[in-house]
Amino acid sequence: MEARLAVAQWLLEAGVDPDAGSVFTPSFTCAMCGNLDGLKLLRAHGADLLKPSRIPDGPAHSVMFGALVRDAKHVVRWLSKECGIV
Repeated sequence: MEARLAVAQWLLEAGVDPDAGSVFTPSFTCAMCGNLDGLKLLRAHGADLLKPSRIPDGPAHSVMFGALVRDAKHVVRWLSKECGIV
C-alpha cells in the first residue's frame, strides 16, 4: 500500500488532477477500498470529496456512499468528522 500511495503522491505533485477518473473519481475508489490515507492525500491536493461518481446512464454515487457500501467505518467517521460530509 505504501508504494501505491507514494506513486499517487508523485503524480499529484506532478500536477495530475485529483478528481480525474473515467467513471469513478479517485476519492470514490479510495472510499470503496477503505483507503483513508489515499483520501487524505487526495484531499490535501484539492480533491472535491463531494464530487459524485456516475456510471453512464446510472445513478450518481458519493464518496460517503462508497464508504458505507464497503462498511469502511473509519472512512465514514473521517468524512463526517473532518470533512463535514454526512
